[in-house]
Amino acid sequence: KIYIATNCFHYGHFISEYAMDVFRKIRSHYAPSKKSHCSKRIYFSRRHISTRQLINEDECENVFRSHGCEIVHPEILPWEEQIRLLANATHLAGPAGTAMHQRVFAEKASRVLYLVPDFFGAIHNYFFNEVPFGLSFDMVFGYRCHESSDRWKIDIEELETGVERWLAE
Repeated sequence: KIYIATNCFHYGHFISEYAMDVFRKIRSHYAPSKKSHCSKRIYFSRRHISTRQLINEDECENVFRSHGCEIVHPEILPWEEQIRLLANATHLAGPAGTAMHQRVFAEKASRVLYLVPDFFGAIHNYFFNEVPFGLSFDMVFGYRCHESSDRWKIDIEELETGVERWLAE
């Protein structure tokens, strides 16, 4: 017999039902018990990551914290714990990047808010790939601090408006 793999993802077009089934099985395996406490609102911080630094991360975290979000630093948590956190999340927010791809482990009803630097070239991936996941998403755009740098900043008033919109849906 010969087994030929099919394409699981095609940005802008589809996410295979087989791939979604695998994500669901992983999520259900690591999902917390009914007795455990898990935050429904999660903000994935990039505080400890040296690339694409959000220079006002402290202020951004404070905005999310003031709206009842748990601040999570995924790079210091075991993968299983990250899935456990996401399994019951209704709201997921964070700077665009690898951590936000874990949205596949969040429930279908989840709402996603991306913080996106103006120089981030892969933004089209987010626009086209939320619909197959059944997720509602929004974006708040930031700006580069210096032309030759990947450090960026979010306007806090715009973030506050974006968070309120994200929570009101």
